Amino acid sequence: MSQLLAFNRGRYAPKPHELNPMNAVGYGQKANLRLVCGPTYQNIEIKHNLNVTDILKVSMTLGGKEFVSLTGVELNELAKQRKLYVEAGRLVIPFSNPQMRTRQGVRAGELVTLENDHIMIYVELKTSASASDSEIVPEIKLRAQTTQAQPERFFLPRLFTLDWTANQSGETPFDWQDRDPRRTLRRLIFQAPDITKVEIKRDDLVEFESTSADNSFDLISNGRSPLTNAYVLDFLQYGFAEDGRFPTFARKSLDFRITKTNAGNIRLLVDQIEQVKALPQ
Repeated sequence: MSQLLAFNRGRYAPKPHELNPMNAVGYGQKANLRLVCGPTYQNIEIKHNLNVTDILKVSMTLGGKEFVSLTGVELNELAKQRKLYVEAGRLVIPFSNPQMRTRQGVRAGELVTLENDHIMIYVELKTSASASDSEIVPEIKLRAQTTQAQPERFFLPRLFTLDWTANQSGETPFDWQDRDPRRTLRRLIFQAPDITKVEIKRDDLVEFESTSADNSFDLISNGRSPLTNAYVLDFLQYGFAEDGRFPTFARKSLDFRITKTNAGNIRLLVDQIEQVKALPQ
């Protein structure tokens, strides 16, 4: 870890702040807010009075490009897997990793914002006709845990989903097409109830192989939580975020071999870090 990078980050002493009110809060609407840029965001909390299933999508953009895109339910699943406290009426977009063993690891995924950034946050709600209780008048408030401003941004956290389809039972190979040396994985959540085994091959060499039962044992042994109806691949479960992140780069192929008892769709929740600038020497 560069000493200059550590100096830029400064003290790790997050402070809570209420954010400005969101615009266009209502059923069938896409509530929005331009984020005040300059601080470093450790997380952003969405306080609401809705059923979490009525929150169709929480997203964030930087310069018009999306880097966060999850449903309310998916944000809760991510928190549960990390054994973070989950409370009705609150969702958290997690950037830093407070449960890591080193300060560098805790801060590896924080959202550094610069004064000239244009960052938007959106919360999209169901229509009143499809909402679980249309009598409720939607309320959304935002708060954040922030640390001091930094002069440069070297990493950008990314949270999004992919969809894979297993056309038959048994083992199905999936090629990770975004093989980029700048992008590393913190965790993957495979949302399918019948996955029995996951194997990862990089350029034909096996880098990971674990049955669902063995993987759940490892997660529990390291203070993480398996999820019902999902296979959780947590590369940071040992507590070292700098060492544990899984590189997506491969010369030839990066194959995920998923074994399922039935054919069907796999919803994949991706927690990723992208290096956006070369580290200082």
